[in-house]
Parts: sequence; structure tokens; C-alpha cells
Amino acid sequence: MIPNLYEELHALTLEGSPIRYPEQAQGAIKAASVPNTPEQFRREMRDATAEMIMPARPINMAFSKDCFWREFQQKFVWHKAWMGTDEQKALVAQWLRNQRETAQRRGNAYPPQPSFRPIVTMPEPWTGKDEKPGRVPMDGK
Repeated sequence: MIPNLYEELHALTLEGSPIRYPEQAQGAIKAASVPNTPEQFRREMRDATAEMIMPARPINMAFSKDCFWREFQQKFVWHKAWMGTDEQKALVAQWLRNQRETAQRRGNAYPPQPSFRPIVTMPEPWTGKDEKPGRVPMDGK
């Protein structure tokens, strides 16, 4: 049996889900499942509803590398629900189903609570602008 992507997405919104707006997400999932809607409408709805299906993220934090929700983002699940081909939708639905069944087998909550890590930023390069007076640079100039 081929899992239905929209049924699997609906399972993410059930009671106890960590997503921000479960009721609005359910409406967006129903709208995404309507066939033959104009592509421009689908694109606009995908962008407008993307935050509804995700858990709230603290400021300056990102999802941990082993977090379900990070993988959900990286696999473009929400994008494929709106814009994907039938084959892409089937692959994503199978991945969601495997995640759900694995969590149930292990006795874990589904969908899992998100875990976070600080966002890594690159350090600023040293320009010498804040050089202390009287200090001689290594090149002697």
C-alpha cells in the first residue's frame, strides 16, 4: 500500500504535536491535497503556510542535527506536498510513515519534540582596527 502524503502530514498535527498552529496546518494540508489548483496559488500558499507546520524555534537557535524537524526541512516535505510530483510525494510519504512506525515501535512520541542548538556564526576577520596603542605589529611596521 502506498502511503498518502496528506494523511501522514495530518498525523503530525494531532493532539500533543509540537507544531505551532495545528488547526491552521490541517486546513493548509487540506488545501494542498486539492488537485489541479493553479501553480501560482500553490506556490503562494506553500510560502504563506510553511511556518504553520513547524514547531516554534527560539531566537538564535537551529534544529539539532539529529532532530526529526531538521530532516523534515531538509527533505523539503512541505514544498513537495504543494509542488511535488506524484513520485516525490510517494517517497516523502514513505519516509514520514517509516518515521511514525519507528517511533511507535520504540514507544516514542510522534511527532517528536524538537531539539535545538545555537546557530553557528563565522567569526569576524581581524582588521587591526581595535589595535591597542603602543603595540608593535609582528611585521615591525
